[in-house]
Amino acid sequence: MQDPLSPLPAPLAESLSSLSVLQRQSLIRYGQLAQESFQALTEADASEALASGPWQLAQRLQHQWVEDAQALGEWGSQWQRAWLDSLADGAVASRPPAPRPVDEGPARAISRAARAGR
Repeated sequence: MQDPLSPLPAPLAESLSSLSVLQRQSLIRYGQLAQESFQALTEADASEALASGPWQLAQRLQHQWVEDAQALGEWGSQWQRAWLDSLADGAVASRPPAPRPVDEGPARAISRAARAGR
C-alpha cells in the first residue's frame, strides 16, 4: 500500500505526520484523565467525590483543552509556513481545484437517454 503522504513535498508530509502525533498524544492524555477520574471517584467516599471530583475534573479538562488548542495553533502556523515555502519553491503548483463531474439525478439521466434515443 502506498503512503498517502508520499506525493507531498517533505515539509508538508512532515507537518501532517506531526499532526497525527499531536492527535495521538491528546487521545492518550484524555484517556489518562478519564482513568484517573474514574479511579478517584471509586476510591473516594461518595460525599467527598461528589463535592470536589467533578470540579477538579472540569478544571483538568479545561487545562487540557487549552494545551491542545495551543498545540494545534502552533501546528497550523507550521503547516502554513511549510505550504507557503513549498509554493515559493515550486514544489506545489498553485492551481484551481479540478472540476467535479455533475452528479446525475434520475430526471437528468432519463432526459439524456431520451435525447440520445431520438
